[in-house]
Amino acid sequence: YNGAAWSDRAAPTYGGWTYPLAKVHAIAPDDAWAIPLAGTVAAHWNGAAWSLAVPDYGAEGRFYDVSAADANHVFIVGSHGQILHRTGGAWTLERKTESGPVSADLIQCVWADAGLNVVAANNAYDLLRREANGSWTVIKLMATLNNHSIWGRAAAEIYLIGTRGVRRVNPTTGAESVYTYDGAMRGTWESAHGAGDRLFAVGAHGVVHELALEGDGSVKLATLAVGKDLNLYFRMLGAVAHGDGSLLLFGDSYLNPGVVPVHIVDEAGAYPMDPLPLGMLTNSKARAVFARSPDDLYLS
Repeated sequence: YNGAAWSDRAAPTYGGWTYPLAKVHAIAPDDAWAIPLAGTVAAHWNGAAWSLAVPDYGAEGRFYDVSAADANHVFIVGSHGQILHRTGGAWTLERKTESGPVSADLIQCVWADAGLNVVAANNAYDLLRREANGSWTVIKLMATLNNHSIWGRAAAEIYLIGTRGVRRVNPTTGAESVYTYDGAMRGTWESAHGAGDRLFAVGAHGVVHELALEGDGSVKLATLAVGKDLNLYFRMLGAVAHGDGSLLLFGDSYLNPGVVPVHIVDEAGAYPMDPLPLGMLTNSKARAVFARSPDDLYLS
């Protein structure tokens, strides 16, 4: 992409094989790195073509992600607890915890900034922080959310994105806050990236979500279409028309007992039904709704 249009470029090949690319990080228009779907090679873009680079050491398993602080500091992470650092045109193996055909230490994502603050995360709920001497410190996190992607708004404000949630972590203190959206979204996230006070998460079946990074440190799931906070933390079972330009969504809130399982949604956002029908609890299930008009509803 040149700022105006997309154009095709030949995929990198090695030994006669074409390697599909999975993760990419661009440093400049003529300097980008990508990770293939399998193997222990990296792809480099020089502004004109892709080529494959094989790190000069006996790598094992596969690589998962790549990030860079600048052109002279590129980081790749992968299976077997491997973390590679490219500086001065050469690769250095900074970390490796396993060897052999099977790996349990899968480092799945890495993030670096211009100040050479580098963090990574694995499949065992660990955050890894790079020290100035090239060593890596393991920070144990709560076992409540897996780690697919990582992005930092600042060195002390790191976001780990899982299948249906976000974890906000301070790598220096280890303080963390977890926000999950199991009852509020369809599908799962597979990748994410941030910009300013927003995270954008994407996944299977066309799932695209915008998440607002609030001033109080919380992360709120928003709808990308209208940019408002929906707060739909219940399992939706159906929807009916509700007046001109709005919907009434209903379902159950057994997983979140304090949430109203009936909401009205319009172009401005979503609002819980208030007041609730006489005798109805928030921790309940709306099985069917019929709306003759906004002021004439039938609910069971």
